[in-house]
Amino acid sequence: TAEPKLLGADEAIAAASWLSVFTFHYTRPFFQKALRLGSKLAVSDVPAAPSADDVRIQAARLKELLKTRSTVRAFFAFIKPLFLSSIYLMILGNALIYLGPLANQQLVKIMQLHAAGLPYNEWEGWLWATATGTSSLLFAYIVQNANANIKTASRRDYAAFAMLVFEKPSRVTASALSSLQEGEIVNMMAMDCQVIV
Repeated sequence: TAEPKLLGADEAIAAASWLSVFTFHYTRPFFQKALRLGSKLAVSDVPAAPSADDVRIQAARLKELLKTRSTVRAFFAFIKPLFLSSIYLMILGNALIYLGPLANQQLVKIMQLHAAGLPYNEWEGWLWATATGTSSLLFAYIVQNANANIKTASRRDYAAFAMLVFEKPSRVTASALSSLQEGEIVNMMAMDCQVIV
């Protein structure tokens, strides 16, 4: 039978539930294929990246920011949306991780009542036991999402800066290249670097 076509990131995310996206479960078909193919995995087997990662889109966005801001301020404005979401996720994650010790403390109190033969609410014990495990699991997923956002912001920023630096040299045709002096393209790129950085 023919190998099922892997969805691109946009299609996979659109088809997935919020829980699947939150837990990165929507990436499972690719990793199953990678494990099955091993070293035979080809570039064509890798699903397309999200359209928001398109370097042309990100470079145009950074170029607009550089028109009205210094390089440092443009950089912070560029990464701000994803960076802020990462900060909020980390705050939420840290709040959740503190629930673990609290739940453990309550669970120990209930177990002490049980050991002493005193009355206790069994359902309360189950509730705190569930909270202990769930808080750690949620913390792990929240931190992974925060890290993914930071890495995405960094990847887009690096790609956008690189695109702006190499934008002019990439437009030079072969015929024009033969008429340029050896250091002219290097000087052109150096000037672009000074403007951007």
